[in-house]
Amino acid sequence: MLTGYALGYDVALSDPLAPDWGPALLELPPGRELSGVIVDARTTEPVAAARVTLRVMTETRPAGEPDPLEGRRIVQDYTATSDEEGRYHVASIPSRAFRVIVEAEDYLPSKSDRYFGSSPDFDEDLVIALLPADHLAGTVLYDGQPVAGAQVELLRDRRPLAATTSDAQGRFRLPSAGADPLAPLTLEARDSQGRYARNTLELDAMAGDVDAALEMLGGEHELVLVDPVPLRVRVQGNSGPLAGAHVLAVSVGAWPTTAFTDAQGEVRLVHPLAIRSAPTVWLQARHRDRLSLTVRVDLEQPLPTDPIVLDVDDGGWFAGVVLDSFGAPISGATVSTRERRFTTSDVDGVFELGPAPLDDQGTTTLYAQAAGHRTGQWPESAPAGDLVLTLEPVVHWRGRASDGSTGDPLVSFQARLEADRGGSPTTWEQVETRVQRAGAPGEFSVELPDAGRYRLQVLTGEHIAAQSQPIEFDGVYEPAFTDLFLARAAVLAVRVEDAGGRPIPGYQVWLVPHEIAGERETPRGVEGAGLRHQLTDGNGSARFNLGAGGRMRLASGPGAWLDGGPFMVAPGPERERRIRVPSLGDIDLTVLDPADQPVGGFDVALNSVGATRVHSIRRQGRVEQAQQLIEVRALPAGDYELSIAHDDFEATRQTLQITGGRVLPTTIRLH
Repeated sequence: MLTGYALGYDVALSDPLAPDWGPALLELPPGRELSGVIVDARTTEPVAAARVTLRVMTETRPAGEPDPLEGRRIVQDYTATSDEEGRYHVASIPSRAFRVIVEAEDYLPSKSDRYFGSSPDFDEDLVIALLPADHLAGTVLYDGQPVAGAQVELLRDRRPLAATTSDAQGRFRLPSAGADPLAPLTLEARDSQGRYARNTLELDAMAGDVDAALEMLGGEHELVLVDPVPLRVRVQGNSGPLAGAHVLAVSVGAWPTTAFTDAQGEVRLVHPLAIRSAPTVWLQARHRDRLSLTVRVDLEQPLPTDPIVLDVDDGGWFAGVVLDSFGAPISGATVSTRERRFTTSDVDGVFELGPAPLDDQGTTTLYAQAAGHRTGQWPESAPAGDLVLTLEPVVHWRGRASDGSTGDPLVSFQARLEADRGGSPTTWEQVETRVQRAGAPGEFSVELPDAGRYRLQVLTGEHIAAQSQPIEFDGVYEPAFTDLFLARAAVLAVRVEDAGGRPIPGYQVWLVPHEIAGERETPRGVEGAGLRHQLTDGNGSARFNLGAGGRMRLASGPGAWLDGGPFMVAPGPERERRIRVPSLGDIDLTVLDPADQPVGGFDVALNSVGATRVHSIRRQGRVEQAQQLIEVRALPAGDYELSIAHDDFEATRQTLQITGGRVLPTTIRLH
């Protein structure tokens, strides 16, 4: 899939493509405009001179690697500065694929990737609350008593931001400048006795929990020191003690502690605990390419006086070769256990895996997988050195999807595999399997699972779905190449707008076959398999694929017919019908708490109501940031029920009457 972008334009995505499919055309829509307000998260007052950056980025994943890491590359920065009223405006930007960065003096920077994969509501202000850059203050304690002279550090991603020393009363104070609301902060304390404490602070203001972030930033922080755990460890194998082995100690909330064994295979390490309630330290050792089993040290019991033994040759060891169905070795096959111990076969297909935990019967389950082969599973495998793991090849069913009227291959379509699940009549069920677009245009292949009876189905938005003839798959041989020809469907596009051309989102459109509609005066009570319904999108549009088509009627839900009678929708070019609603009204909504302060983080739903309603409307969403005014636009005249739900307040419902051509000011106070 290709992504296109240019400065001043929106992002465009191609249909899935394969090599040698010819030129790809990407049409870039014009850029969008985004406005909003920067406010102080504590006072909701506007923040002037804040720098707003919309950073357009691409997301990449290198091909050809078993588990490649995702990376992001900066493409373009769009910037703006908030005015005295905290307002900002950015023009000609893409609708998504950007990070929002806001920086202002005396505030923590705000960074959010929420619009990397989705789009903001460009019709409403994007309100961003900044956390003041306060000081972090608190007390260092041990056994309930303050600790003087403890070293206290503030870190972000393990990088120091500030440091200080607790005073005679155990008090400390650190500036939070440099903190990032989306990067975890860590407070750490150590004293001269090696005792340690660690607190992690999540300051995610952009997630909507501003109050919690402010409370955490400005509240009191207690760092309770915990005695470290002294551990004596010996690493050995079948040949005896192992020098230079890498030993790892881990406990809840603490950084890992590492050390290396001496010439006698022993090491003494001190593992700082982060919390007093940590019940366990886990130990593990690695020597060259051998990894020991994990050993649990129970801190609720007395520590052992003898060294804790980590044996890299303990547990089950498995060795052998991975072959294909013809007996040839498979290089690069992954062999693993249920506990996620894994290894990779070499150029001769040979592997060695261990140590692996065994069950009470001394066995485990082995898995092997390789590209182009089915995953193999061998339950109740006992440790052995001469295992032969044979993988069966993946069998593909290949086909081509073409337009039935022109014979041209289809560029955009979905293919899926269905299995015969028996019954009378036959029940077909979609199979979760890989579908690949490969070869010439319109061609695809589907991975077949075990032997059985299958068929292919191809769907598009402009054609009638087509199914292949069923095949009997024997689990070995590839079925014959299958051509699927799709007939053009009858497609109807419905656009709902007011007299001035303003689109109406959330409008319920019913499409009713004439044989179901009959001579009804209204659509109320209509039901049946032929009834189709959609809500219009943000552009006021709904689109229906009607298959073979037929005589239809158009309605606004159960309220009223929207046409003068039945009309014909035939297969072929897309047909469009435009619905005009004569009068629209608007709502200016303000939601306040008992102290008359704006409230954010609530769910809002708006539905048309009343037995005689002509137009059916549904709008719903979540307001994440506190803002003075929420504008709800383009509502046909009628009665509506407005619902507000918030975790900290009682649910509220209110009935509103919308009049065309008027803005209805509405204030709701939550309790």
